[in-house]
Amino acid sequence: NSARLKKEQEALLKQIKANLDVQIPNDDKLQNLQDCLEVANNRLIHSGTLKLLPD
Repeated sequence: NSARLKKEQEALLKQIKANLDVQIPNDDKLQNLQDCLEVANNRLIHSGTLKLLPD
């Protein structure tokens, strides 16, 4: 389940990056945004994984 979640998030991230490429040619801005997305993504995965774990 966690692996499927990660795949979905990676696909979403790819889509977002593709959209950003069109709108923001500036590599620094894109890299900065990707870093922010990565952190948010990892938090989502982490909190999602924690919730999936049995008590």
